[in-house]
Amino acid sequence: MVGVCRVRRRRRITLAAVRRLALALPEAVERAHFDVPDFRVRNKIFAALPDGDRAVVVKTDPANADALISWDGIAFWNEWRGRWLGVRLDRVSLPVL
Repeated sequence: MVGVCRVRRRRRITLAAVRRLALALPEAVERAHFDVPDFRVRNKIFAALPDGDRAVVVKTDPANADALISWDGIAFWNEWRGRWLGVRLDRVSLPVL
């Protein structure tokens, strides 16, 4: 059919993949606060898993957050007063994360 675009179903990013990516950073460790797993470097949190296996929240530059939210407002959103970026794991690929 002309004009029909087939969308390949994206494999969901697993928590194991998020952990591998986060812990690959130098000095990164996994801890928790308020029963929420998080990832830190020198005790500064840079990512958290507040929504189980559905999303990760990462600290990022506001300009980067705004660009990603403009690109896909379903996959990305402002979290925790806009200083953090929420990412739905079923909406992004590992390279984007």
